[in-house]
Amino acid sequence: MNDHELWQHGIEKCRELRDSVESSIKPEYARLLERIICCKSELMEGVRFSGGSAICTECGGECCLHGKYHLTPADILAYLQRGETTIYPNFSCRPHCPYSNSSGCLMSGEMRPVTCIIFNCNLLERSFGDETKRAMGQLEHELRQTISHLNKLLGMRIDRPLLLWSSEQK
Repeated sequence: MNDHELWQHGIEKCRELRDSVESSIKPEYARLLERIICCKSELMEGVRFSGGSAICTECGGECCLHGKYHLTPADILAYLQRGETTIYPNFSCRPHCPYSNSSGCLMSGEMRPVTCIIFNCNLLERSFGDETKRAMGQLEHELRQTISHLNKLLGMRIDRPLLLWSSEQK
């Protein structure tokens, strides 16, 4: 399968996974996805508060190169949880991230992949005060723990790259 076919297959498998969640765990499943979205949003706020938008604009998104494998089933399940339409990647725009265009990322902050949310380049890191670094470290830890809990709840790793995970789903 090519990347586009893997993407389509992965989206289909995420929908099937969502639809197959047992009713007894649906409340916990929904709570965990909402907590993941909330942690991502709070991490993005920390970057914005520290002047990250200007730093990222000036840089031009060097960290956004080669982002093809950043999106995971957990990220897609969050989209589905919110009832949002998933993005449509452009896998021909190498080496740029297929989930972006000339205007930047196609995803709102809280819906971006975990890798994109937790990565802070040296320029960003230097803009953070000690309190911001501490708070963001705690949020990152909580985000990782929440995803781990969701993996256990569903009985599978949904924090793997969607395109790789998709190839494993029959």
